[in-house]
Amino acid sequence: MNELLANPLVQSAVVPLLVAFVAALVLRPAGGVVAGLGFALGFAAGAYLINKGFRITPLSSTNKLILIGGGAVLFGLLADLVLRRHWLRPWVLGAAAMGAALWLVWPRIGRLEGVDLWLTTLVPMLYAGWLVASTDSLNDRPVNLVLAALALAVGTAVSAVLGASASLGQLGGAAAAAVGAYVLLFLIRGAFAPGGGFTVPAATLIALVGISAIVFGRKLPWYVLIPLALIPLLARLPVPAHWGTFGRSLLVLLYTAPAAAAAIAITWRVTGAPPF
Repeated sequence: MNELLANPLVQSAVVPLLVAFVAALVLRPAGGVVAGLGFALGFAAGAYLINKGFRITPLSSTNKLILIGGGAVLFGLLADLVLRRHWLRPWVLGAAAMGAALWLVWPRIGRLEGVDLWLTTLVPMLYAGWLVASTDSLNDRPVNLVLAALALAVGTAVSAVLGASASLGQLGGAAAAAVGAYVLLFLIRGAFAPGGGFTVPAATLIALVGISAIVFGRKLPWYVLIPLALIPLLARLPVPAHWGTFGRSLLVLLYTAPAAAAAIAITWRVTGAPPF
């Protein structure tokens, strides 16, 4: 069993997918603020195996990312309870994500100056703020939301593997697998709004994996994030309401997959072919 759980594919795909699917299946009837918690549980299971436990010290970028993910779950639930349809919601979520991104990259900022300093400060903050606010705004379109999150997670995970590190790519893979569980559940049981308990941690973690890849990986240019940032906008393209879940999912995937592929292509061009 230990050997099986040590397999990178099991850690970053199988376990997060299974845990997220079972949790989402159980929590779906409850609805409300808890319906989307399957993502967080699936990602946490994968992160626990990948990171060999949950640790606060040393406060590395990976440990920070996981801590922020836990905080994002609570923040998403609180947003559903207090700011469910309030006009301030995207601004509050975006500002919180910007603060999280700044805390994540802070150790690198002190070593830079000039243009590099501004790029390393502003790009992560703007990207995280935009991704969380725009992804959360899709919550009233559940099919569009989960397919957009899947495209974001896959594009980010593959880019992180190619341009940063295997462990960072594994965390991105865990996020993709946990989102994929909701795609499967939608296809089997029908779509439902997963709420801030899904959108906020999913968008936050995916954003921070991408940010970590360009800031700490030191191989990727910042513009690899541009096609990924377009995905929430592409997911807003019209989808026929009378189409079934499968048809709508396929169409949103066709809208968003090219942007994810573009991010991977940019990464491949910059870093070259992977050594495996």
